[in-house]
Amino acid sequence: MSREGKKRIVVEIDEHIHAEWMTKLHDDEITQTKLFRAVMEAYIKDDAIMRKFVDKYKEKFKIQSRAKRYRIAKNIEKSKKVKQSLNITEDELDSIFDVIESHHSEL
Repeated sequence: MSREGKKRIVVEIDEHIHAEWMTKLHDDEITQTKLFRAVMEAYIKDDAIMRKFVDKYKEKFKIQSRAKRYRIAKNIEKSKKVKQSLNITEDELDSIFDVIESHHSEL
């Protein structure tokens, strides 16, 4: 399989955490690659459960102020409404981003 157009993600974690991670993956019968891809897709697609997780994480670790998190949530809601009003499917939106990327690869 060609690696062209692919990026590798590397995460360093403590050995104990790694052992727990691998055990949990084994119990759930899922590979870490499949889990990472599922998490990334949920994050990118702005899945409601993932959004809630990220919001709680940012609040717990004081990543952003409450006001900034509120503004981000409002912007996400606005973008969803615009997509709905334009009746754009996810595939069409992906195609638009592909065209933009092909013309502006530095983005």
